[in-house]
Amino acid sequence: MNRYALWCTLLAVGCSGTSPASSTDMGFGSVNIFSWWSGAGEADALRAVLELYQRQYPGTSLENSAVVGSGTQDQDVAKSLARGEIPPDAFQLAGNGGEIDAWTHFSGTLADPISPSVNALMPLDDLYAEGNWLSLMPKIITDVLRGDDGHMYMVPIGIHRRNSLFYNTALFRTCPKVGGGALTAPVSWSEYLEVTVPSLEACKITPLALSGQGWAQHILWLNVLIGTAGAPYRNRLETGLADFGSESTADAQTLKSSLRTLYNVLWHVNLDATSAFGWDDAAALLQSTSSNRAAMYIHGDWAKGYYQANGWHAGVDFDELPGPGTAGTYLFNYDAFAIPQKAKNIAAAKAFISVFASKEGQVAFNTLKGSAPVRNDIALASFDTVEQQKIAQLQDPATTLLSLSDSPADWANETACLIPAFRPTAPPPSDHKAAETQATTQVDAIYSRLAACYLCDIKGICGAAQAGCFHVKKACQP
Repeated sequence: MNRYALWCTLLAVGCSGTSPASSTDMGFGSVNIFSWWSGAGEADALRAVLELYQRQYPGTSLENSAVVGSGTQDQDVAKSLARGEIPPDAFQLAGNGGEIDAWTHFSGTLADPISPSVNALMPLDDLYAEGNWLSLMPKIITDVLRGDDGHMYMVPIGIHRRNSLFYNTALFRTCPKVGGGALTAPVSWSEYLEVTVPSLEACKITPLALSGQGWAQHILWLNVLIGTAGAPYRNRLETGLADFGSESTADAQTLKSSLRTLYNVLWHVNLDATSAFGWDDAAALLQSTSSNRAAMYIHGDWAKGYYQANGWHAGVDFDELPGPGTAGTYLFNYDAFAIPQKAKNIAAAKAFISVFASKEGQVAFNTLKGSAPVRNDIALASFDTVEQQKIAQLQDPATTLLSLSDSPADWANETACLIPAFRPTAPPPSDHKAAETQATTQVDAIYSRLAACYLCDIKGICGAAQAGCFHVKKACQP
């Protein structure tokens, strides 16, 4: 057994006194599901769908193989199991735009031939047709789940917003705004730094909780980048269109300005966070009653599921808003399920995925996970008021849907590697001139690295100056 896997049979209910159920009546025999949803909130959400499936097919013995891990660890376990001789019947995949290419390849180019063809997944066109899912799910998502042979191979389950600001409502009610008046959640990064931070620190409250994990800090960076430079600049930057020919270009100046804002933000977090301080550890600081308490947390909206699982009520104990400056932009990613070609119980796996993607499954899962349903025909009344506001933003035609997966993996890893080293480990110097010098030095250093690695990580154009970049090393080189 993989050392990260936690095998647990959640449900195994048979119909006593009757013959075994067939696929046309009560069940499908035994079915094995793999996911990495094992934490507070996400495990509850998965369990709700498993129970719904079991009620619909009580003759099925259902086993959930949940991996306990993070980062690429869970992806590696998924690939190892799904490509093995005895794979799970259905398994979770990260909702990244390039994920389908890792599992299905049917063509290539002269410059990049694919030989032999690869197809590790079962096509799911029949499920899409039966459920009319292509008309019910956002095209921006379903487009990237299609193999280059035209077939659908993955089914999305929910949509996560990664530009979410969570805050402890009691702390904002009881901490006065410097200069007078009620303190409210910041809607811009300038308001955050000029009003919110001084007010909370005067109340001896850490303004922002921060995980020590690079990928979690990368989420904060994307919120600062979009909130200061805008979504179009983020697209320009991460699609190779930005001009860093010199530090005087508009693109260079914009990037340095956003990095400077990030550095200023990072001066007002829990400075002692190590790489072992996980996203849930950071989330917990909002619920802390000790001196290390924090007022806000910027993260993916699965943190909502975490808070709910730990006794908080949305709109009462905490609230969720778009990250400062990101209103009108929905930075999203999603999870999906697929079926391996070698699955032993394909009928049961298809039934499970159909339950997951049904109206009932979408409500059961996403109300507990904190994500938004991927279907557009779900009644908002099924969700709390905080979630309704987020779903309304998602469905607003004026909202810019921005896929996290638009960013090339090497470029995303580059920034995730650099930010922990960029982060201050002590409060800013009391002398203003010394503080400015320190900030400028740090910003110049990280800008130089990002500018040097820009073309290498995104387009694969590398030279001696890019020897330490992620595209070359495939590892963090702070």
